[in-house]
Amino acid sequence: MVRVAWRLLFIQSSWNFNNMQGIGMFYASYPALKKLDIAEKGMRHFSRYFNTNPYMAGVVVGVALHYEEQRGEHLSSEYKDTLASFFGAIGDAFFWASFRPAIFALGVTMYFVEPLRPLCLWLPLGIYIVVTQGARFYGLYLGYVHGMAVVQRVHPRLLHLLIDSLKNSHFIFAGVIFSITMYRIFTLYDTYYLGIAMLFVLLNLIMFHFMRVNFFILIISALMFIIEFLRQLI
Repeated sequence: MVRVAWRLLFIQSSWNFNNMQGIGMFYASYPALKKLDIAEKGMRHFSRYFNTNPYMAGVVVGVALHYEEQRGEHLSSEYKDTLASFFGAIGDAFFWASFRPAIFALGVTMYFVEPLRPLCLWLPLGIYIVVTQGARFYGLYLGYVHGMAVVQRVHPRLLHLLIDSLKNSHFIFAGVIFSITMYRIFTLYDTYYLGIAMLFVLLNLIMFHFMRVNFFILIISALMFIIEFLRQLI
């Protein structure tokens, strides 16, 4: 399973429009399938259409290998697609919509807080790697050990609480970044630059109002880096 876990890191390396991550799933599963001495025709089942969140793909791969080893049968396409959709939705809501923007906002905020600046890259990056790769490998373990019962180990209330907390953190980081930006603008630049900055901020607030907080953080962060660059020139 160690080789399977290692190969999971490359599950999207052969992504295509025909079977999405199907070839990647076959590549990751191949060491275990070869050990089970499965016929080539049976192995082809693993290269069929497959698409889910890359950090949650390990769960589905683990369940498929569980069926092959424990039951001596293939995981049906219906079950595989259902699992892929289920864990793909969880992964997209957690990693793409909540966790990644929160980590980005944390890094930007740390950069503009002088004592934390040396850690602004390495700490968020370390957290991101630990969480994402931990989910990838632990998901493989859970799927391999529990099979389809892995679905019962998902705690919806805890998951919703975690996702909502991360999304709320976006607003906290956005407020901190906005406050630092306004402070630097009002203390460093004349009225002309203030007018441009306020127009820029107004556009951002419109995005913020329509719940596009991720875009708000990206744009206000870009403005902060521009201000920091200009500050070095003054």
